[in-house]
Amino acid sequence: MKKPIPSSDEMFKDLEKIYEIVNSYPDYYIVIISTSYLDDSLLILLDFFLNNNCKLYKKLLPGLSNKNFSQKIELAKDLKLLSNKIFDDLTNIRRIRNIFAHSRKRMTLYEANVLKYIKRLKSHIPSTPPHERAFPKKLNKEGKERIANIYKQTVLNIAHKLSADYYTYKILS
Repeated sequence: MKKPIPSSDEMFKDLEKIYEIVNSYPDYYIVIISTSYLDDSLLILLDFFLNNNCKLYKKLLPGLSNKNFSQKIELAKDLKLLSNKIFDDLTNIRRIRNIFAHSRKRMTLYEANVLKYIKRLKSHIPSTPPHERAFPKKLNKEGKERIANIYKQTVLNIAHKLSADYYTYKILS
């Protein structure tokens, strides 16, 4: 059964929930829930875009909801719905989510196997003050907070961008 495309109000309320989760929950919940939100937002954007393109609709829409996050990211890039920067960031967020989801221990955003992907994130830059853009050299309290903020700002900026793109396509169609 096809999931209905949410209204603008529903998308806005979901975006508010993600802001709340990112700013008040432990790392594990932030990673799993925010990635799930980005996955769902990407599905909504793809579904809406493909519904308004008859040739692509017949070819790609069946089975879209069964695609995994990686496949949705690739499809959105192939359809030119994502910039290279957002594509790379979503790919790294997906990798981080996989590390968290498949770990038996309580993970944090400053684990060595997670840090290598956080270092690659770029979408946080527009909303991060210049003095906080450099990746921290020390894993002290301030360094850990900066690492968490890089991840959080990247997720929030991408969530906002996907919602804005959805609204743009909706208005133009």
